[in-house]
Amino acid sequence: MPALPFAAIAARVQDRIGALYLGADENPQIPYARVDAKALGAVARVLHDDADLDFDFMIYMTAVDYPAEDKITLVYHFWSYKHRHAFMVKADVAREAARAATVAGVYVGADWYEREVFDLFGVAFDGHPDMRRIMLPDDFVGHPLLKDFKNDDYVPFPEPNVTG
Repeated sequence: MPALPFAAIAARVQDRIGALYLGADENPQIPYARVDAKALGAVARVLHDDADLDFDFMIYMTAVDYPAEDKITLVYHFWSYKHRHAFMVKADVAREAARAATVAGVYVGADWYEREVFDLFGVAFDGHPDMRRIMLPDDFVGHPLLKDFKNDDYVPFPEPNVTG
């Protein structure tokens, strides 16, 4: 079966999760579907288990902080080796007490990505098998990839002296 177009994949996901599907943007260079953060596990299950989709690999998962909008956007990028198609999913969570459903039960590789986002952005993933810091010490206070993070112990590199 050839690669499915984005719209066909998005329609399949929307059909399976209903009102938790929040729309899509097909205009950017990489189109994406937007879903409710509570539906991420269900979306992962649809993408993985549907034979017509067969997304067998989660390429990456990351987050982007938008403090002016009081949200963190989770970004997932999936790939099907069989069908040679990709699909990106985004979900927003509030910055305060940020929570989302884990996809680690479907994509084992999500385990460490979600721990990284937990550690650096403060997003907790419900149902995650090992939700603890992965990069920073357990007693570290804060989440350094939040744009308003402050650390008095941080000493920035000096500006390079470039002439010319």
